[in-house]
Amino acid sequence: MAAIATDDGSKNYDAICLVGNSADTDDISKSWLVDSAATAHMCWMRGCFDDYQKTTGRSVTMDDKVSVATAGVGTVVLNVIVHGKTREIKLEKVLHVPTMGFNLMSIGMMEERGAEVSFKGGATIIKISDKVAACGTRKSGLYHLDMASLSNVAAVTSLQRWHERLAHVNGAGAKRMIKSKDIDGLKFSFIAVKHVCEPCV
Repeated sequence: MAAIATDDGSKNYDAICLVGNSADTDDISKSWLVDSAATAHMCWMRGCFDDYQKTTGRSVTMDDKVSVATAGVGTVVLNVIVHGKTREIKLEKVLHVPTMGFNLMSIGMMEERGAEVSFKGGATIIKISDKVAACGTRKSGLYHLDMASLSNVAAVTSLQRWHERLAHVNGAGAKRMIKSKDIDGLKFSFIAVKHVCEPCV
């Protein structure tokens, strides 16, 4: 059991639970885990966030009484694979926990927005308005969202977005990667990058 609290000890959010362990060699730091016990979406990678607000004085207290600081909250758009095709799913009110080392999709949060989530035969299916929005596969006891690789992301996006997704690489570096086709499918709609990027300052 984990809880999010402020410095004065008051809890601003419901409890967050983590269930299970991953003992295989898969790098779960790049995965999104579908968690039926979590009451908040959580992401450790700042570059995944679109809308973002910094937070101070808040922390996640895990069951071993260790507190992990939250750095902010915002929106994350995930590129997932559904029936062999790449689709986007937006997660709101996602907590940014830099030291967590993995990402969580909260089933409770998804149900609050009207989603139906089912688990069967080593797979999970998430439906919104009777349409499949995301799928997941069970690996070593944990359900991982079926994520699209960068090479499968066909949507053209802004250079600013790629700057954020590629760990805030400088604009010239991002342009160079795109022009030299270092990553298949890496495209952008315009050259502009914010003059001031807060995380980079």
